[in-house]
Amino acid sequence: MADKKNVTIGIDLGTTYSAVAYVDEHGDARIIPNSQSERITPSVVLFMDEENQVVVGKTAKDEIVLHPDRVVDFVKREMGKNKDVVRTEDNYGKPTPYDFWGRRLSPEDISAFILKKLKQDAENALGFPITDAVITVPAYFNDSERQATKDAGIMAGLNVKHVMNEPTAAAMAYGVMKAEKPQTVFVYDLGGGTFDVTILKIELAGKSKEIKMIQTNGDHRLGGKDWDDRIINYVAEQFQMEHGLDPLEDIDAKAELRERAENAKKALSTKPVTSIMCSAHGKKSKIELTREKFEELTSDLMDRCNSLCQLVLQEAAFNWNNIDTIILAGGSTRMPMVQEMLKRMSGKTLQTDLVNPDECVALGAAIQGSILALADTLATGEQPSKEVMAKLGSVKAQDVTSHRLGLVVLRGCIT
Repeated sequence: MADKKNVTIGIDLGTTYSAVAYVDEHGDARIIPNSQSERITPSVVLFMDEENQVVVGKTAKDEIVLHPDRVVDFVKREMGKNKDVVRTEDNYGKPTPYDFWGRRLSPEDISAFILKKLKQDAENALGFPITDAVITVPAYFNDSERQATKDAGIMAGLNVKHVMNEPTAAAMAYGVMKAEKPQTVFVYDLGGGTFDVTILKIELAGKSKEIKMIQTNGDHRLGGKDWDDRIINYVAEQFQMEHGLDPLEDIDAKAELRERAENAKKALSTKPVTSIMCSAHGKKSKIELTREKFEELTSDLMDRCNSLCQLVLQEAAFNWNNIDTIILAGGSTRMPMVQEMLKRMSGKTLQTDLVNPDECVALGAAIQGSILALADTLATGEQPSKEVMAKLGSVKAQDVTSHRLGLVVLRGCIT
C-alpha cells in the first residue's frame, strides 16, 4: 500500500473515457480500477431527478439510449466556454446549454462530477482520503480551457498541483517505465475528442533520466468522436434513401445510432465489414459498412492528422530520420488506418505494445504527481521511500507551451 501522506493521483480526464492512477510504495505507477472494477471510466454523466444527484460512468453511458435528454457526454470539448453557448458545433449551430435542476450548469460543473467519481473510487480502492492530483489536458488547450479544468478539479475537492499536457504524460509513462537508452520520441495521441502530436528527447546520464519536450501541436476538436460522426451521417443517408425519413430528427434514434456507430468503429478495427441497425420513425434498416468505405468516409480526418504530424516535425526542424520511437496514445490509435498511415508516413515499424493507449496518460500523470510529492517531502526534511526515490528521484521533465508567445502594442506602449 502506498504511503497516504505522499500520494498524488494522476487523472486523465478524457473526452470519452477517463482514468486515474497512483505510484505505489515501490515506485511503480498503477491504474486504480473504479467501483465497477473497470480500469477506465466513461466520461458520461446521468442527471437524476433529485438535485445534485448524478450517476457517472458505464451506467450513465447505458442510459443514453433511454434518456438522451438527461445524459451529458463529450463535455471536454466545451471546457472554457461560456455556459450559454455550449454544444453549438454539435447541434447545427444552435447552442444547447446544460440545463438541469432548474439551473444552468457550466462545463466545469459537469467535469467536476466526473472528477469526483474518480476521486471517490481512488479513495475506496486505496483506503484513505485523496487530496492532491495532477490532471491532464490536450497540449493545445488554451489558458481558459486549462483554468476551467483546474477549476473543475477544485470543485471536485482536489488540490490540483499541476495541469499536464496529455502527450507529455504519455511520454513520461514510457520514459520512466520502459526507456533504457537515449532516444527521440514522437507521441501520436488520438483520443476520443482531441489530437496531439509531441516530439521529445529522453536523455540518460548515469541514474538520472531527463525528458525534454521539443515541440507539440494539435487540434482539440479532432478525435474518435469525429470518426463516429461520419458513420452516423453515412447510416442516416442510407436510411433516408430507403425510407425518405431522416433518423437524426428522432432524438431517441440519434442517441441509439451514436452508440452503434462507436461499436461499429471498434468492430472495423478487427474485421473488414460490419452491420449497423438503424430504427427510426417506425422503420428499420440494416446497413453494411466495410472498412474500405469507412476509410473513404474519414480520409479527410486522416489528412488533418497527417498535416499536423508534418507540421510539428517542421516546427522542430526534424524529419522522420530523427525519430527513434513512435508512441501511440489514445484509444483511437487502434484503428488500422491510423497505424497504416503512420507506417507509410514515417517508414518505420510501429511497436504497438510500448504503452497501453488507454492508460498511459493517467500513469504518466501519476508519475509526475509522485515527483512533485517527492519534492514536497524533501522540502520538509522528511525521507521518502527509498524505492520511490531510486526510481523517480532523478527523473526530470521539461514541458513546452503549444502556443506562440508575442507582444501586443497599443498606442506605442508594449503590453
